[in-house]
Amino acid sequence: MTAPHLAPGHAVAGKYQVQQRLGFTGEVASYRASGPQGGEVVVKLYDPAIGQRADVMGRLERVHATVSQLPPGAVRVLDAGYDAGSGAPFSVSELVAWPTLAQWLARSPLQPPMVARILQSLAQVMDAAHQAQLCHGALKPTYVFVSPGGEGQVRVTDFGASVVRSTSPTHEAYA
Repeated sequence: MTAPHLAPGHAVAGKYQVQQRLGFTGEVASYRASGPQGGEVVVKLYDPAIGQRADVMGRLERVHATVSQLPPGAVRVLDAGYDAGSGAPFSVSELVAWPTLAQWLARSPLQPPMVARILQSLAQVMDAAHQAQLCHGALKPTYVFVSPGGEGQVRVTDFGASVVRSTSPTHEAYA
């Protein structure tokens, strides 16, 4: 399974201008893009084969709808559909300009008060998700963005990652 590789300048669904690739797992390619109003967004393009799986697409749509009901700590999907040029399903979310938890940890160890603030904020988002019967299923430090001011607020992305990963459980990116 392989998500499309797009060059800068490609317009996803005719309205999201690709700027650069942010990540690639095989099934999903993430791109920084500019939206129709000029703001920056993240566009995720999925392997076109995933778009042929009504069960997977239905699960992704349910995840996106549930996330839209969660508190602001959960990064919402703003748009979704199919890119005519690549034939791939896509989703669009806001670009979170905060550093990831992985980036925070790479800079220096976190002090206990900061860890407590991050965990409290993360727990609020995850508790709300679990109350809505939504399990993230793929939570990792690169999916948790931490406010740069030191107050420990978080934004959690990629609630649908486990849905997509389940289509290819042995992919080398997950070994």
